Amino acid sequence: MENARGMDASGSYGAVLNKALEISKAVVIVVSGSMMCGTSSYQYAIALEATSGKRLDLNSIYNIGVRQDDHVFLRPELADSATESYRQANANNKSCFEGTGWQDGLTNFPITFSTQSDAGIALYYATPDVSAACFPTLKVSQRNVAPYRDAKRAAEYALP
Repeated sequence: MENARGMDASGSYGAVLNKALEISKAVVIVVSGSMMCGTSSYQYAIALEATSGKRLDLNSIYNIGVRQDDHVFLRPELADSATESYRQANANNKSCFEGTGWQDGLTNFPITFSTQSDAGIALYYATPDVSAACFPTLKVSQRNVAPYRDAKRAAEYALP
């Protein structure tokens, strides 16, 4: 919005909040938004403790990411599962497979994620605008997440 001021341009911002998961001890919210003044869209997930409203770090429970510089990146061991989801999501968009950058992006773009009722994971990538269309919500199955999930911590929050 600040960039639009003084430039014969107008800016707008819009966001939609959806509950990805609501259980007795936690709520996972997915924020989908867009910004105009240039065009940009994004999606990310936030988990909250149901009683306090405090942020809940899902990665401390599901351990699917590697922390670096205040960001979370998908652990390399889950790249094959994310690759499968990427291929399915982009089956009708062949331009998303040009070059090898998309494969590197699976583990090199920051992520947020939400757990799903089947204990699978939905991944939301923070990508450059030029890559955003090729990185819709990707899925990692429960069977691939299970080896990293801390069952005791998940039980504390009644998470799948």
